[in-house]
Amino acid sequence: MLAFRSATLCTKLTRKCQLLADGCPAALAKVFDADNKRRTVQLLGAQPSYIPAGFRAQAVRYAVLVPLAVVGGVPSILLTIRSGHLSIHRGQISFPGGGIEPGDSSPVEAALRETSEEIGISPSMFDVWAQLSPHIRVNSSDLVVPVLARIRYPVDPSSLAVSEHEVECVLAVAIDELCRREQQAYTNFVSGSGYTLPVYFLKSGRRIWGLTAIIIHRVLCALLPHAYKSLLPADLKTRA
Repeated sequence: MLAFRSATLCTKLTRKCQLLADGCPAALAKVFDADNKRRTVQLLGAQPSYIPAGFRAQAVRYAVLVPLAVVGGVPSILLTIRSGHLSIHRGQISFPGGGIEPGDSSPVEAALRETSEEIGISPSMFDVWAQLSPHIRVNSSDLVVPVLARIRYPVDPSSLAVSEHEVECVLAVAIDELCRREQQAYTNFVSGSGYTLPVYFLKSGRRIWGLTAIIIHRVLCALLPHAYKSLLPADLKTRA
């Protein structure tokens, strides 16, 4: 059941994550316009596969949405804090999304449906930009497909109707914050042939890591290839 929540804690976190509109860099002024959308889609299509050669991946079973939004005049990405009621990854930052159901015609439809159920934004509110190539789900051989879409109108995260069972609250993280090197780090893993994962440290004190961070890295490499001061290459190896 969807319910409107004041989410005082989340409102405070959202404010901390937002960049003041008058400090928005020039590179972000047209980040959501038609020309940059076209360039972004082209660059996403040119990214390499993130499925290691020889890996026996199963069917695409999951889809997540990467919601681009204008929040308080600032180009942002919406994320969720997972509810403490969930059995796994509780309290972590993630994208809205979930399993692809038999009635879903595509990963895009699944991602939009799950987003509507989790944070109360109707599929009709989104302009879908692209379906990204899939990733391997953590501790699984199932595939996850990210879907990039822009919310057509400015949004106030604190006013959204969220599913309390799945979502603690919605965060708006300014794209400018994610682009800054001082907010970034990475972790090198030595298992197998080795791999690297990005990490983002938010001004609110929270951390974005795992598959969510990988997807953000991919999106920013295409969305703002010149402004995104990444510590890692666009084709980073994310799985041994």
